[in-house]
Amino acid sequence: GGLDRAALGAVVFVDEGARHYLEAITHPRVAAKAAELIDAVADAIVVHDVPLLVEKSMGAAYHLVLVVDADRDVRLARLGTDRGMMPADAVARIDAQATDEQRRLAADVLLDNNGTPDQLRERVDSLWQHLLSPYNENLLARRRAL
Repeated sequence: GGLDRAALGAVVFVDEGARHYLEAITHPRVAAKAAELIDAVADAIVVHDVPLLVEKSMGAAYHLVLVVDADRDVRLARLGTDRGMMPADAVARIDAQATDEQRRLAADVLLDNNGTPDQLRERVDSLWQHLLSPYNENLLARRRAL
């Protein structure tokens, strides 16, 4: 039935071997399901939240890579307040991930998430209106942007 994400995270973010073992179990299933869903909606924008996109060098598989970025101290604070993580667990989780520089280099679009949820929502809405929606319209009409 259930998954204790905090307990699992406490193991896999401090033990690289355990993390690779878990990834070997989950990643093929996640990739297969993602491919199935993307194939089912060939004429729509598909937003795929890929936590390890940079770490697994998967960016080339996507038309556009969006990275939502926040300073390390902001992420650490949010892991504590939003997820109840102990500081050492939060540091271990962030340290097990791609570096800020690696994520920024992988991004086609970088959204700043140092502010409030409403500020991020405004940035996402603007991105959708000014970039993604026109892109989708051009794609469906099979025309190039001018």
